[in-house]
Amino acid sequence: MKKKHRIEGWRIFRAEALALALLFALTGVLAVGLDKSEAATSKDEIVLVEGPEIESLDPPHGGSGFVRHFLELIYNGIVSYDENSQVVPGLAKSWKMDSGGKSWTFKFRKGVRFSNGNRFTAHAAKFTIDRILDKKTKARRRSVFIKVITKLEVIDDLTLRIHTKKPFPDLPNLVAILEASVIDPAAVKKWGKAFGQHPTGTGPFMLKEWVPGDKAVLVSNPHYWGPKPKVKRIIQKSIPEGSARVFSLERGEADVVAKIPTEEIPRLSKNPNIVLHKSAVQLNISYEINNVKKPWSDIRVRRALNYAVDKDAIVKKILGGFGVPSTGVAGPGIPGRRAFKPWPYDPAKARKLLAEAGYPKGFKMEVQTPVGRYVKDKLISEAIQGYLQAVGIQASVRTFEWPRYIAHIKSDPNTGVKNMSLLGRSSPYLDYHLTRLYHSSNIKGGSSRTGYANPEVDRLIEEARFEVDAKKRQAFYHKVQGIIRNDVPFLWMHNQVVVTGVRKNVKGVQFQEGTEAIILRNAHK
Repeated sequence: MKKKHRIEGWRIFRAEALALALLFALTGVLAVGLDKSEAATSKDEIVLVEGPEIESLDPPHGGSGFVRHFLELIYNGIVSYDENSQVVPGLAKSWKMDSGGKSWTFKFRKGVRFSNGNRFTAHAAKFTIDRILDKKTKARRRSVFIKVITKLEVIDDLTLRIHTKKPFPDLPNLVAILEASVIDPAAVKKWGKAFGQHPTGTGPFMLKEWVPGDKAVLVSNPHYWGPKPKVKRIIQKSIPEGSARVFSLERGEADVVAKIPTEEIPRLSKNPNIVLHKSAVQLNISYEINNVKKPWSDIRVRRALNYAVDKDAIVKKILGGFGVPSTGVAGPGIPGRRAFKPWPYDPAKARKLLAEAGYPKGFKMEVQTPVGRYVKDKLISEAIQGYLQAVGIQASVRTFEWPRYIAHIKSDPNTGVKNMSLLGRSSPYLDYHLTRLYHSSNIKGGSSRTGYANPEVDRLIEEARFEVDAKKRQAFYHKVQGIIRNDVPFLWMHNQVVVTGVRKNVKGVQFQEGTEAIILRNAHK
């Protein structure tokens, strides 16, 4: 118990004390300036403040959860997910699986135009998916599409048929993801690799200005086919430090603030000008472990890492109870997901496994973490450092701003994970999640960053993907999740509860069930 007390009392308490000291210091300086009435921002705009910077506004390259707030304003998909994470019409007003099950036909709306005035047709939808399938694009989700889609066929200007290798029940779910948002082929041809700085879609807003590291400004799209937005501008700003985000909300400099720090919640809940929205998300917060290089290639070491960390204490002490220890290889709420008991905290067993693996005195390693991307990400990584040191592992923590973090992970062509890296993963449906993270074909250039490979896992994922019988499909999923859990490619941590602060005078803000997405299409004052 002394070691556990030392970890929680020194590593966790010290970090929390520093955060509170900063809070009190800032409060002393700024309290006199806090706005107690209406937000100071213009009635014609909504200001959203996030932690990390936007990576890209090119859908196949900008799919991180916090970028989605903006992507869904600029673009429409062939079909879309609504606030309840259900597939609903997008550019396509109807769709159906054709006889035989190996193709889907989508019927599009008439009169739709891109924000530059170009006319939307089925050719643009085909171009969008073809671009994802093209290896040269280096799309983040290419591996998921290439395993399913064989051909896209334009029947006429308003009809697209997508052919699949076998009957694939999840095709609407696949084309509903924001990475498949429909783009203007002419704009891609004009801007090439710089398209992400000049995004052109059919959504209610379009990009006016983007200052990397500072802000991005959207304005109303005059060519939008649907109901006109109720505000003229939506501005997204990046403020990595949590307390600074909160002060921007209190002072009326922001209308909506994502990822409210947990220690700020009791105070903000008493502010009559601020409404707090709590949403449990599917996002599985984990440390992805290098499964290829020693010592992590030894399953006993990976199991030791999971035993070494008290996830329940981290949820309670650092997250203030706004989360739950992870119970699966996929986040809660995903159909077909299998739940397990949380990995138990047992440092003695961790030390025993390390000794059995040939590391009785531990080893040196690096814990890599973004700052401001996930709730308390840096603080949690510092706590992990303490837990690992308690079982003999000499861990250091290396921090990154989000764009540099992603570039760092992508720099290794074999795995992406140098030692152990903090990432959050969520998916709208199970095949998508299992394929991109655990199928061996995604190791090089795909979303699997660990190098994890198991032929039986590959086989079961492929069997489940094209199985139309629901009971048989679930049996495949049940078995494959058990194997992955046993192989421990990750240090599974928790599922976070995200708290968003909204000024009281802001109406129409929606939150997508199970995800980080803040829906601002109908926001107004």
